[in-house]
Amino acid sequence: MAIGPATFNDAKHLTGAALDGEDPTAVEETLLDWLRIWIGASFVDDESIWFAGQLVGGSRHSGIDTAVQRKLGADPAAQTVAGDFLRGYWAWKPVAREFDLEAFARALDTSAPEEPVYAATALALYSAVTNDASGLDPEMRRRLREKLLAVRTILASKGLYPGVLVYLDYLVKLPRSAPR
Repeated sequence: MAIGPATFNDAKHLTGAALDGEDPTAVEETLLDWLRIWIGASFVDDESIWFAGQLVGGSRHSGIDTAVQRKLGADPAAQTVAGDFLRGYWAWKPVAREFDLEAFARALDTSAPEEPVYAATALALYSAVTNDASGLDPEMRRRLREKLLAVRTILASKGLYPGVLVYLDYLVKLPRSAPR
């Protein structure tokens, strides 16, 4: 299979095995080019980006989260796209040691709850917190869970992002298998 933007456009219909034979550099570069298309777009298809995260997460390719953070930057439009991707990716893969999770989570402190970056960041962090294989130490997992519970309270009080609240409600009493 020749990797190209269509690979990520069709991610919903593919499994990680579709990327396993691809060169890691080609996967990373093609993915980043594809993700950049969404930055600043008038409509961001968070579901397509999430499926791309699941596709890469289900493949043999690791450490993509660090590349996404390093090369997309931290402006709100880029972090929204990164969050949508990482939500799917971290459901399958651990958070890379090199990934600056604290910097990523700061968007919850510096963005208004009404902004898409707030919801995308919360969902990505939810994936990291609820993935047993995330590699998070217990203290980091606890701090992020507390932060997400505060986000849940804010969103509920403002009537924002009911779809995000469905996920965050599971943190109140975390079941054995939370939704991904």
